[in-house]
Amino acid sequence: MLTIRKDKGEKDRRVPIAKSGCVWVQLYLTHVRPGLQQLDSGDALFLDNRGRPFREHQLTQIVSKYVRRAGIRKPGACNLFRHSTATLMHENGADIRVVQEMLGHADISTTQVYTHVTINHLREVYAKTHPAARSGTGGAL
Repeated sequence: MLTIRKDKGEKDRRVPIAKSGCVWVQLYLTHVRPGLQQLDSGDALFLDNRGRPFREHQLTQIVSKYVRRAGIRKPGACNLFRHSTATLMHENGADIRVVQEMLGHADISTTQVYTHVTINHLREVYAKTHPAARSGTGGAL
C-alpha cells in the first residue's frame, strides 16, 4: 500500500501499488535519491535535479513532453493516465465505489466522469448479457 500525503484535496489516503512499482521506487531510493539529496530536501519521496521536493507542475511538464513525443495529441498529461486507469479498472469489473476511493474523490459524480464506457466494451457486455443478443435475435450493430 502507498500512502499519499496531502493530495489535491489536502487529504491523506492509501492506495495499492503494484510490486513492480515498489521495485522501481526501491531502485530510485537506493541509486538516485541519495545523489540528489541536500540538507533542505526534507522527507519528500521524489526530488528534482536541485534536490528540492518535486512539485506537481514539474511532473506535468515532464509527462507532457513524453506524451507529445509518443505522438499523442490530447491535453491533460498526468490526467490521461488517471483517466485511463479509472476507465480500465471499471471496464475490468471494479465497482465504481472502488474507483472513487482509488482516485480520492469525495463525490461519486466526479468519478463517473472518469469511467465512461467505451463503445467496444458496451458491445461486448451487450453480446454477453442482453437477452435478445444471447438468443441470437438481437445482435449489436
